Amino acid sequence: VESMSGDFKPSQYKDDFREKLSRAIRQRLKKKGATISRKLAPEAQAVASSDKVVDFMALLQKSIASNRRTPARKTAKRRSAKAPAKGTAKARARRAGKRA
Repeated sequence: VESMSGDFKPSQYKDDFREKLSRAIRQRLKKKGATISRKLAPEAQAVASSDKVVDFMALLQKSIASNRRTPARKTAKRRSAKAPAKGTAKARARRAGKRA
């Protein structure tokens, strides 16, 4: 293991998957006639995405202050895979067999 260890230099490695994916997406967009805009540098993307800050505390306080609750949606009850429907002939036969 020591013979394979050394200093890690990220600049030596390349993200081939991301490049291939980007190339495939660009080709597909060109085939469909879409226009492709210039891509921002990773540093610029980080700055652009950090400009949209949401104050969750203020939103939560506003929600609590409104004193209005939204009810949860009702979901259909699931039957377990083991338990067959109660009214079927198979189910009655199985129950009868277990009792005997």
